[in-house]
Amino acid sequence: MRGTVETWVNSQWKYLAAPGQLSVEINTLWRKTVGAAPSSPQSSERYPERNWADDGLNSPIGRLTQILLEDPSLKGGYGTARLGSEWKRKMETLLGLPGDLRRQALVLASFQFSFLCYLDPRWATAKIMPSMDDEGPDGDAFWDGFLWANKVPCPPLLRRMRPSIVRRISEGSHRKSTTGGMADILLYAWIEWAGNRRPPITNAQFREAIVEGGAEFGVQVLSNFGRRLQRKPISRKTVAAFLREVWPLQKSLKTEETSRALSNFAFRSGDLFPEVAGLIVTRLTSCGHFDSYALQSEEAGGIVGQYPKELLEVLVRLLSEDVHQWPHYTGEILDRLARDPRTGADVRLSRLRRLMGRPTVVPAV
Repeated sequence: MRGTVETWVNSQWKYLAAPGQLSVEINTLWRKTVGAAPSSPQSSERYPERNWADDGLNSPIGRLTQILLEDPSLKGGYGTARLGSEWKRKMETLLGLPGDLRRQALVLASFQFSFLCYLDPRWATAKIMPSMDDEGPDGDAFWDGFLWANKVPCPPLLRRMRPSIVRRISEGSHRKSTTGGMADILLYAWIEWAGNRRPPITNAQFREAIVEGGAEFGVQVLSNFGRRLQRKPISRKTVAAFLREVWPLQKSLKTEETSRALSNFAFRSGDLFPEVAGLIVTRLTSCGHFDSYALQSEEAGGIVGQYPKELLEVLVRLLSEDVHQWPHYTGEILDRLARDPRTGADVRLSRLRRLMGRPTVVPAV
């Protein structure tokens, strides 16, 4: 019954309420619905992987929160949109509910956190921001909502959030989407705002986040960086700065997992490959089944043809003694290197070919 009432209130909101002001009828329904919420039965079981956004969107309290967030008084530009005292009182009532009811409201309010900070930074930082440091379900609800919005906060806000982001990364997350979203935020801010007088994240701070997050988070950052590099050009200076100044030197980050990610990034870097290869080669370790698809599928004149010496340096580091763990088409790639006069006489290449039982190939003149 309560859900039916809230659905009706939601559908009739724009007709029964003036901007920023609830009608008497809706006020009465609101008070009764919110008052009855704590006494309604709540599910005692919840899967850790379940996103709080799902709970919020499918709950009566979540629908009431959406009503507030769609208030006409929040529309318009600077000087027009505002958080009125009545609006804040009602949102605080929802955020003050116990247990999961609060989180159903919090996840939706956090979805609009950056916008609410823009309208009223003092209120938003006092009423919503503290949840981002919570180590329990309140923290999960905040980050589920904030990352669901898929928006990078403005530099001043990100500077305030950065310690909490790093702390969340260091604690690890049972949701891959959480670490993936945070990797995107830090990477975007580092690339786009590096030239600011006060950048929201420095080389050292980004490096700290990767160290704290470990190999899994580092791989996520590299994966996001690689996809970004495929979508739009990134300067050599920026790529070199990331690999030289940001990517950690710690032995804990020199793993098979990170070696696969670094090599995958390099193989997809196009004409940046020589610089990338030179910067990552000492950070690689042998690993099985790394991704060589970009090499075997490239057209003539790609990395194998243009940069055979740099490629061989990388392959020597990656390929283990067990040829059964080598990627498909490794033999064909080694054949091409053997035919190239720049690498054909390299004893390390000959050794790799012998491991595969490959016959001697005379380099082309």
